[in-house]
Amino acid sequence: MKKILFTFTLVVLTISIYSQNRIGYYFIDRNYTDTAYIGVNDSLYGNWSTTIDGPINLYCNGKKCNGLVEEFYINGNPKQSGVYDNGSIVGRIQTYYENGERQHLGQVKNGRRFNQWTWYFPNGQTEVIHQYDSFGRIEIELSFHENGKIMEYQINKNDSACLKLKNTYYESGQISSRYFQPNCDNGNEIRHLRQYYNNGTLKIKGQYLNRNKNGNFDYYNNKGKIIKTEKYDNGKLVKTVINNG
Repeated sequence: MKKILFTFTLVVLTISIYSQNRIGYYFIDRNYTDTAYIGVNDSLYGNWSTTIDGPINLYCNGKKCNGLVEEFYINGNPKQSGVYDNGSIVGRIQTYYENGERQHLGQVKNGRRFNQWTWYFPNGQTEVIHQYDSFGRIEIELSFHENGKIMEYQINKNDSACLKLKNTYYESGQISSRYFQPNCDNGNEIRHLRQYYNNGTLKIKGQYLNRNKNGNFDYYNNKGKIIKTEKYDNGKLVKTVINNG
């Protein structure tokens, strides 16, 4: 009798824990802008926030959610999980593709993205990594080709308006282009450009002033010889020299 009672108690406890964690079976679609009703008997609902890439003002059975909330696709695979305090996400948040692979993983602090956020391809490979400061601004961006090689590397200062460095790469891993801005505090946005052929040879060299072409833009063939030079004055083309030699 004691054994039967113990087994029954364990089953009840397991069902209770399962019910607490699995509040809903349908997740808010990121395309919604208004309140989206989801879950079992519409017991879970909230608004989607593009700021944190997750739900905000989340309600569970008519009350703002507190504690761990895990949501699932109809096939039983996890869709999203996070810890909520008075309806707001706190700490780590993660979402999944319907095939069970992780879609993204990040942290939220004071309603903003914080520290490192990572997005993944459906096959599990890393797609994008962002490093955020305490104000929710992106400091470092990394993105990858599906073959795992780096596609883009970018460093920002204070916000994306000041691009300290941006490198892009071919799928082979060879650098494709390089932008760099030596000084972000002089009032003028001067960006230097270098573009390369996939054999590593320089293709284009020039600079931008406040996002307009300025000064000489030199164009090279794939053997490293200048074939054309264009001269710009704050975005206006003023001279072109063709090198036929």
